[in-house]
Amino acid sequence: MNKTLTALCLFGTMLAVQPPATADGRQEVPAIGQQQLAALQWQPLNPPVTETLVLDDAGPRLDTGLGEGPVAAFTLPADRGTLELTLHSLVNEHNQVFAPNVLVLDEQLRPAAFYPADAFPFASGRLLLDNRLAGSIRLTPMPGQQRIHILVFTRSEDLARHTMMPHPAKVHAQAIGNQPPAIPDVRVSHQPQGKLQLKVAAEQKQGAVVIGPQPLAATAASPAAAPQPETEAYFTQAIRAAAGQGEIDKALRLMEEAERLGVNSARRTFVEAVK
Repeated sequence: MNKTLTALCLFGTMLAVQPPATADGRQEVPAIGQQQLAALQWQPLNPPVTETLVLDDAGPRLDTGLGEGPVAAFTLPADRGTLELTLHSLVNEHNQVFAPNVLVLDEQLRPAAFYPADAFPFASGRLLLDNRLAGSIRLTPMPGQQRIHILVFTRSEDLARHTMMPHPAKVHAQAIGNQPPAIPDVRVSHQPQGKLQLKVAAEQKQGAVVIGPQPLAATAASPAAAPQPETEAYFTQAIRAAAGQGEIDKALRLMEEAERLGVNSARRTFVEAVK
């Protein structure tokens, strides 16, 4: 079963002073220079899309304290609401696999969220699916951006580790309801190269990571009538309630509607509620 990850919300004021953390806040990522990131060849993807990505010496590379060897670098549109990414790293016939790490960056290539290799656990093959490391993440870009960036890489510490895979005979026995044989599991080594299967869908789901800084409010051409106090009170309560229940998309829509009605405090309410 794929592991779906939900995580913290990161805003522009936080991105300026804090490096990204894992979904549970346990680990920070070494910084990558903006010049290194800008020099990568970012492949634009337009969801819904399914891509097979081969990581080898012919593709882009990132050789720093963060990444080791080939990487996958792609961009996604930031105007589709919540994006759900499902990533599979396939185990090859030599029992080798690429252990993916995923770094999410906003439109200005500022790190926003990080998912280390242990966020993509082993999943046994079934039907048309191969043995793989698999996981899913949800991202909600903040309004005002055109795109976000996704960088998939592995690290030297991942290459020093391995994954244990159930022996095929055990998997087969369990599938037909028999007692699995008492045989050792298979050791799968981590390699700097590999094959990824990526699926991206635009979803309206809750519990996503909010990517990017808050956009500046547009200046109106002419002064708008001030909203009634009861209107401001309604949106304040509704935004807080939606965020408190984890309904980030709903809270975001309420904030946008409130701003269209002239409730200038709506964005501050949204930020404080999501934090």
